[in-house]
Amino acid sequence: MSEQNSRPKFKSRKLFLFAMMGSVIGLGNIWRFPSVLYTNGGASFLIAYLSILFILGVSHLFLEYGIGFKFKSSVSGVFSKINKKYEVIGWFLPLNIFLVLTYYVCILSWGLIYFLLSFSQAWGTNTNGFFNNLLLNSATPTVSGTLSFSIPILVGLIVLWFLIWLATSRDLDKAIGAICRYLMSIMFILMVFVVIFTFTLPGSMVGIHNLFKPNWAMLLTPGLWLVVLAQIAFSMGLGDSTAISFTSYLEKESKLMDNAIIVTVINFLFGIVASLGVFSILGFMSSSQGVPFNTVVTEGTGLVFVAFPTIFNTMGMLSYIIAPLFFLCFLFAGFTSAIALFEPMSSSLSDKFNFSRFKSASIMAIVGLSISLLFATGSGQYMVNVADSFLNEITLSVVILCEAIVFAWIYGADKLKPILNENSKFQIGTKWIFIVKYLMPMVIIFLLINGIYNFICKNTLADYVVQLFFVSILVIVPIILTKLAARNKNFYKENSN
Repeated sequence: MSEQNSRPKFKSRKLFLFAMMGSVIGLGNIWRFPSVLYTNGGASFLIAYLSILFILGVSHLFLEYGIGFKFKSSVSGVFSKINKKYEVIGWFLPLNIFLVLTYYVCILSWGLIYFLLSFSQAWGTNTNGFFNNLLLNSATPTVSGTLSFSIPILVGLIVLWFLIWLATSRDLDKAIGAICRYLMSIMFILMVFVVIFTFTLPGSMVGIHNLFKPNWAMLLTPGLWLVVLAQIAFSMGLGDSTAISFTSYLEKESKLMDNAIIVTVINFLFGIVASLGVFSILGFMSSSQGVPFNTVVTEGTGLVFVAFPTIFNTMGMLSYIIAPLFFLCFLFAGFTSAIALFEPMSSSLSDKFNFSRFKSASIMAIVGLSISLLFATGSGQYMVNVADSFLNEITLSVVILCEAIVFAWIYGADKLKPILNENSKFQIGTKWIFIVKYLMPMVIIFLLINGIYNFICKNTLADYVVQLFFVSILVIVPIILTKLAARNKNFYKENSN
């Protein structure tokens, strides 16, 4: 990995597309997308989402594709090659997404537990109470529960971090290819089947109506746009360094723009399909329980673990087949994404210090598991909520802003335009340069200021303590890694592409 000519290559365009889809189609679609739709006005969120997705989101994705393809290096290596003084930013980016991974694996642990429970439907009839009270033991969302552990979640974390280490310490391409190639299509077919079934439930149209009924006033709320941008960044992998890492493994003749469009459209469609199913189930729950639609589920982060078990309870014997398959697909989708989130930091360590994949993966797995233990405590869901909001709405906005400044301004978006257009049917011009150099940074700055203001106004003392923990890591670790001497003599040399 340390020498540019020794970097692995995707054997085909199809393998790259599967790898990228495996990266972006995961918990961001099945878990987070329906959740933020439910808690942010349904159609109002969709309108804002589509507006940002195809103007800002895709444009910034092009920027990351071009940078990764041009430099063919790890994320920290890219920033170091642009200018050595930016190396600290190059460590901040992959470290931020690695911290996201630490709670992402916890959500995967929830999915692993539900996969095992699905064979007997041990979650019972009160799925909301089971998830919050029995599994998470988090009826009261505070930090006071950090001294107690949920043993099932703890065991799930250990198992999953071991599997992530097992995959990433060896041939990453084969791990991603084997999982994505055979399971992504199966997962999509299964999801469509489940969604079609939900349409037959009494009250399902109540959910569909709420999904597509806009609340126009919400579109004037800056907080909604911050959440939208965070979801786009989360589901598309903006700022998570995955696109930069994976495009660095592409062959010279690759169709960068076309690939980015394909991945974006499929990712969005999958999120809509999953949301149709979830909202249909919520409509059924609202009608059958006689409660308002917006009060069916108390915690958005647990929506999938409450809504889907409810529908499985109505399927009879068929649920003992469908439920395990659904949660198995949930696991594989999330696991594929977890490997992708693991790669930028692993690649950066290997690139600068000439670590073997085995060594860098081992270090990261141990550190990742240690941090993930926070989310296996009695305060686990509270910690997930705070971490997800902070790392995906505040620090990730900082990451995207840093990329826009360094890649589009300092290195130059005009240098990337011919690289992106070459071999691609879809072409970009001066409008794209205007978006990534001016429009995107201005929007990010506005939303970031608003987000910080809301955090200051709404945060509790406990929230600040949790956020300070992550800020300390994000400040101290990049400085240390930057100060350490590089063992790779080409780490600071730009690759001729």
